[in-house]
Amino acid sequence: MNPTLPEQISTYLSDQILSGTIKPGQKIEEAALTKKFDVSRTPVREAIRLVAASGLIKIEPRRGATAVAMNLEQLTQMFETLVEIEALCAKFCARRISAFERSQLLDIHKRFDAAISKKDGQLYSNLNEEFHKFIYSCAHNETLENIALNMWQQLAPYRRNIFFTRKERMKASHAEHEKIVEAIMASNQDTAYSEMYQHVTNSSMNAIEHLRQTMS
Repeated sequence: MNPTLPEQISTYLSDQILSGTIKPGQKIEEAALTKKFDVSRTPVREAIRLVAASGLIKIEPRRGATAVAMNLEQLTQMFETLVEIEALCAKFCARRISAFERSQLLDIHKRFDAAISKKDGQLYSNLNEEFHKFIYSCAHNETLENIALNMWQQLAPYRRNIFFTRKERMKASHAEHEKIVEAIMASNQDTAYSEMYQHVTNSSMNAIEHLRQTMS
């Protein structure tokens, strides 16, 4: 699934802030973004709202949008929450996934092989998003799925493809996915929960470590 225009702009903005190109307290210039992407203000404003949801931008009346210094403590708390939510999604998925959904999950999992063989972090990142969101869907609990999707959106800037290039994280992530898929296929709810819990914990620690080093 190709990203929408606001998503493309929000990715650019998030990366600029996380890399330090846009400094904390710096105003986000809508006009410059509309010119860079050759778009109207509508997708730019939507992109700014998306980044604000992750805590990297603050929107204030009359002041507009400004970049915010990343709060690692708050980010850690968000990841702690995500770990529990994703683990519960995997548990419900193992309980409720249909036969057709099983074949779809196996297909998604198989497509990771190409990304790993090419060492393509962007492709892996895209498939990783598809994999996790599919498990949310297969939990067949709309309330839980919406919470998971909201958390994913908030943490999206911190789960970019760059994090899969660190310390063979791509291969490790794929091996963890394998254990999750096996548990779901076996309808083993407790194992699916624990394997997803460990997987998201590992991914979170990887992202936080990278961001801590970037800030130092």
